[in-house]
Amino acid sequence: MFSLKRRSKAQKSRSVILVSMLAGSAFIALAIVGWDLPVEKALSFLLACVALLLVLVLAAFIAVAAINGVKRLFK
Repeated sequence: MFSLKRRSKAQKSRSVILVSMLAGSAFIALAIVGWDLPVEKALSFLLACVALLLVLVLAAFIAVAAINGVKRLFK
């Protein structure tokens, strides 16, 4: 991790994503332990976040399909 070699942007972005995921997981684990957050509630929050993320991805897919459809109409 700490080296003098230069890393590519792809390697940097992967390491940033990994560190962010670890930090988020650590925060959730500490919330469960420190604040007595029930695991069921944490899992329900996770399920809600995943559902909202799927809705956003679906909306983006529909928007891109609509834009491509309009482009084809005016070609």
